[in-house]
Amino acid sequence: MVEKQGTDTVDVVTVGGGAATEPDAAPAVVTDPRSRRAILLTVSIALMAVVASVSGLNVAQPHLAATFDAAQGTVLWIINIYTLTLAALLLPLGAAGDRWGRRPVLVLGLVIFGVANITAAVAPTVELMLASRLLAGAGAAMIMPVTLSVITSTFPGEARSRAIGVWTAVAGGGGIVGMYLSALLVDVATWRWLFALPVVLTVVALASSVTAVPNSRQPANGRYDILGAVTSVVVAVGLTFALHEAPALGWAHPAILVTLGLAVAATGAFVAWELHTPAPCWTCGPSAAVGCPAARCCSSCSSACRRGSRWCSTRTSRSCSAGAAWSRPWG
Repeated sequence: MVEKQGTDTVDVVTVGGGAATEPDAAPAVVTDPRSRRAILLTVSIALMAVVASVSGLNVAQPHLAATFDAAQGTVLWIINIYTLTLAALLLPLGAAGDRWGRRPVLVLGLVIFGVANITAAVAPTVELMLASRLLAGAGAAMIMPVTLSVITSTFPGEARSRAIGVWTAVAGGGGIVGMYLSALLVDVATWRWLFALPVVLTVVALASSVTAVPNSRQPANGRYDILGAVTSVVVAVGLTFALHEAPALGWAHPAILVTLGLAVAATGAFVAWELHTPAPCWTCGPSAAVGCPAARCCSSCSSACRRGSRWCSTRTSRSCSAGAAWSRPWG
């Protein structure tokens, strides 16, 4: 059973196995508890796959270096390019999901994410590994914001608050689960098995999302905010690149200064544009009834990264100190 509320639109509402096509209708708030549980379980599994991949490879740094005969900087890019792509595309692809339909974007993101992780697991060269991780980050950026948007658009009142609490717990707990399982797999098997958990979770989420997740979207007030999307990508890439390379190059290096300057300039342009455009990518404001999906996604992702970096850097430095010169402590 569904009831209509708010400003979203729903294309196909699937509840209890039935489908009703309602183009340009008001949003569908699912009132059936079993359907809400199925939706929450599906988006939680999809989110777990994304977050578990953020820090999983940290424990395999020496193994990656040995397999690909790669330098420390290359190994770090294999690990961080996923998070960089996720952070850079989170806002524009989240806005695309709200505009074009949350379920299609979620399904497409799961397919891309799953294929990319399978490719990374069997990658014979470092170039293919980097490309696979970048593609996985793009798929993750389609999945993560949509999982929260689905909750905010289909859960009513207090049920919505509880569901967001579950989403937040999964976003935080997924990183911890991913770290410990990754450490176990590296010890008992090989680093290539680190991609097994994300792939399995992706397959389960994909099978469930087709039937359990209703397709809703926000009405489009204008054309897609391309300028806002581009400037947000420049901000995320610039800041992440500077933080990644500054310990090696130094904060006074011209490349770091130029990158930071571009990021700061893009931040100003983004804020100014979003405040005046009629159809902004960033729709959060003080009057928002529910916490901003993009802000929550960014916060959860950065928290998982910080926890993963602290735990995994300690473990990795211990495992590498026995003789791998490339794994000397970071600056």
